[in-house]
Amino acid sequence: MNDLISIIVPVYNSGLYLNSCIHSVLQQTFPHYELILVDDGSQDESEIICEKACKADQRIRFIRQTHQGVSAARNRALNAAKGNYLFFLDSDDMIHPYLLEVLYTTLSRTHSTMAATEYCFIENNDPVKPIIKTSSTQYFSDYIHINNQTVLDMFVQGHTLLLYGTGGIMVRSIEARSLRFDERMLNGEDTKFVYQMLLKGANVAILNKKWYYYRRYEGNSCKKRTISACRSMYYCERYIRDNELKQHRLLNAIAREQILM
Repeated sequence: MNDLISIIVPVYNSGLYLNSCIHSVLQQTFPHYELILVDDGSQDESEIICEKACKADQRIRFIRQTHQGVSAARNRALNAAKGNYLFFLDSDDMIHPYLLEVLYTTLSRTHSTMAATEYCFIENNDPVKPIIKTSSTQYFSDYIHINNQTVLDMFVQGHTLLLYGTGGIMVRSIEARSLRFDERMLNGEDTKFVYQMLLKGANVAILNKKWYYYRRYEGNSCKKRTISACRSMYYCERYIRDNELKQHRLLNAIAREQILM
């Protein structure tokens, strides 16, 4: 368990929830991680929170940048990451104390490229019930493993929404080394990133636990439906459709065309 996990957290005006996010990382049973906080030009107290966290724990790294968007922030963290594994976490979300340990062990046992957990959706101010830590060994076999072709078809045909975002996903850094998030996109950049991982041949292990606490509220990005956001999502869907056509996977391309329509 000496491998290092780089936890990538883009931060932008997340002051209301950032402490809870950081605290959930500090509670992890897997101790060998670096938490990379990239502040994307926040105008609230996020920068102060990041600075205090960085001073309090040497595993936390803090990077500042002018406001360039979430993709640029994630890419900045990817360039700085030193870990053998990458884990993606949004600054308004939280994770279960066992999540890093169990995802890491699952990747090692299955030789998968990616491992993910299911989402537990929480509303704006919903508290997460305190979790009593017992032995985590009982969770190490509670997963399913999906080969590349199967998970690619499921993803493209819309049979699973689990991999449409990067939150809660752990990947082997060597497999993601050549990829970056598309900084032209306002929405759907994480869907495109995961799809590119699948194009490279990634197989996936899915943990049968709702251990990624996804916060839903009026201001988060998944609810933004501006013209620019819709154009960005349209570009993502078209990108997937066109690549499936190039690979002669006609049924997948048709399924994506239906989503486009």
